Amino acid sequence: MAENTAPDGVLRSRMAIYISGGIGDVVLHMGYVRALAQEVGEPLTMLLPHAQATHCLFDSQSYIDRVIGLEDIHKDRKHRVAHLSELLRAQQIDTLFLFSFHRFVAQAAKRARVARRVGFIRYHQPHLARLLTHRGWVRRRGTPHPDTHTWLPPILRRCGYDVTPVYPSLEVAPAARDQVRELLPADASRMVGIGLNGSSADKRYSGEAFALVIQQLHQRFPGLSFLLFGASDVADTASAICACLPSDVSLINITQSKLNLCESDALLAECSYFIGNDSMGLHLALAHQIPSIGLFGATPPMSYVPWLYPVVTTIPSSMDGISPQAVIDTACRHFQLGLAAASALQPELPASPAGSLSSVEPASRLERSAC
Repeated sequence: MAENTAPDGVLRSRMAIYISGGIGDVVLHMGYVRALAQEVGEPLTMLLPHAQATHCLFDSQSYIDRVIGLEDIHKDRKHRVAHLSELLRAQQIDTLFLFSFHRFVAQAAKRARVARRVGFIRYHQPHLARLLTHRGWVRRRGTPHPDTHTWLPPILRRCGYDVTPVYPSLEVAPAARDQVRELLPADASRMVGIGLNGSSADKRYSGEAFALVIQQLHQRFPGLSFLLFGASDVADTASAICACLPSDVSLINITQSKLNLCESDALLAECSYFIGNDSMGLHLALAHQIPSIGLFGATPPMSYVPWLYPVVTTIPSSMDGISPQAVIDTACRHFQLGLAAASALQPELPASPAGSLSSVEPASRLERSAC
């Protein structure tokens, strides 16, 4: 992480960005955070209401000056405006971008006399417009992050920042990469990430359906290995996948591991392809420019970068409407699963015919034995 102060003791960065929601929501916005840091020529401050354990991923980015945790302030409803206002004054923040809108954050920024308060207002809440100095308008219902790449650029331009998101938007910390190196298969270029996680059960593809996808891809392209990505909340899904697959499928299951977020991200960044639910895992893969299939059943489909290929349910609001065959067809159409992909992987890749590929050795440590 960059030093907080210049040699004379003055804070270098007076621009801060506030993002709430899940970790995936933060990751989704990091392309713009990186672009803004490059535009102003110095690392930025991030204000995050997430648990301290998640800060390592963002603290490790060269374009982030520091991460200030707001978890306790968020919980203290009675005093949070006053406490956040004091914090903003103490940090000498003069520009605050609200990539997520919370009224108390905007109120605190106004009370702290932050000169530029930039964000969005919902059409049905025009009375809140006075809290922001630069604003855009978004739809009434739901979180606006699926539309971020529509509403955010015009707001930034009004502030003098004509930027486009920068990718890859996340850097892998060298220490984290070294920590997971021994977990990789012999040929990591043939690894497919399988994103099991999701903020709620209705956003998760079933273990049996994922197993069908993995088994058919393995039969058609036997050189592939598969990373089961997620935490302990989806360990049962990982177990169901393992139970359905033959022993010759190379699996790395981290759902019951003790990897921290930086280490999990470093392992995911080694994948050449990704298939997963609308979740943090999917947005991490996209941040690393990994060609990815997003499974959208309970949430609206997104396609905010050209290397994201959405598969949408045929049954409204249900993951059951996503057939394994639809996922496989999308993978064969957009992923170059032949051996040539290992030497020249590009975000947009033509489909290649099925072939017989050389097998990879099982991964050490975290492999089928973890299932």
